[in-house]
Amino acid sequence: MEHWPAQGMTKPTFDEAMAQLNTPRAALVEKGFKFGPSWTNHWLRVNLRIPEQFRDREVICEHMIQTLLTDKQLSSIHFAKP
Repeated sequence: MEHWPAQGMTKPTFDEAMAQLNTPRAALVEKGFKFGPSWTNHWLRVNLRIPEQFRDREVICEHMIQTLLTDKQLSSIHFAKP
């Protein structure tokens, strides 16, 4: 997982954030990483490998995403590529 914090209180577009995640400014995120302050924007790129036996199912990360949205820890989600 890679992380890029937007500067100050700016709200970059999806394309701007993806461009930044492809630069050395993006940092690897490890367990215990702290985001913040809470009013700032943080972008993550998560690469997942789905085992072959699960590829025809539609349950991928749905619970995690819904929990983050409900807890207001995540305001939106965009899928770049399958």
